Amino acid sequence: MKTLKIAFNIFIVMFILMCDNKSTGIKTYYHDLPVHLEKEMKGILKTSDLSVLSKGGAETIANFMKEKIAKEKTQFGSLVSSSYFWHIYNALPDFVSAAERHHGYYRDDKKPEERDRLMAYAFYRLNRSPENIRAAYTLAKPMLKNFITRDDLHRIKADEYINTLLYCRKFLTTLKDFDIKLNEIYDQLYEKNGQMKIVKNSAVKEVYDGAYGFSAYDQSEYISKKLGLKEMSPFYGSTALSFWMRRVHEGNSEEIFRILEDLRGIYNIQHI
Repeated sequence: MKTLKIAFNIFIVMFILMCDNKSTGIKTYYHDLPVHLEKEMKGILKTSDLSVLSKGGAETIANFMKEKIAKEKTQFGSLVSSSYFWHIYNALPDFVSAAERHHGYYRDDKKPEERDRLMAYAFYRLNRSPENIRAAYTLAKPMLKNFITRDDLHRIKADEYINTLLYCRKFLTTLKDFDIKLNEIYDQLYEKNGQMKIVKNSAVKEVYDGAYGFSAYDQSEYISKKLGLKEMSPFYGSTALSFWMRRVHEGNSEEIFRILEDLRGIYNIQHI
């Protein structure tokens, strides 16, 4: 269910709300937005330039995400992973490549109205370069706790995600050439445009067509085996592996690691 991207995404929401300039300088990546929807998206995000978020657009996305991820419950409770799945990942518009959207058991569930689907897309397609992440975090950090409180963080179990991701990153650094290996594994699973490869008779194909699609858990088990981890290893099958695989591929793993460490201090998250 793509829990892998959650830590990055939930905190980007916090970061962008606090910008006080007309243009936040935060870049987007709306490369597959159809031309006929550009006018509607500009209206939603209060901008004439969809390549960079305006202050109004940033606030719109942040408030949407705060409501959907930090506040609204799903049939599986208030876990940040299930909220992200229902309100973002499984709500992506049909114009996003089918290979990039959920293709498992819940793919045919009723979707939200078009505006909410465009909001899900607007958030999902934020630029993830380290420079973009750093700029957003620098702008928002002074007022971060006014947007998402420590109680909010604990209620959606984001504090647990932060700890898990940090410990997994430290574990990965004990493996020789872990970053090179993760990049190689990513290339085995994905095309350059981010679409998953579907190869007949491959190990990926066997689980890709399952009821829940090729889930984060399937992917993490695949990564574990490719890294040579034993089943008794502390992070065998952990979705944190696939999270860091994507961050390594995107080139922002060091920046994300520093931010997560900083957030642990800001919110006084206890080590586990």
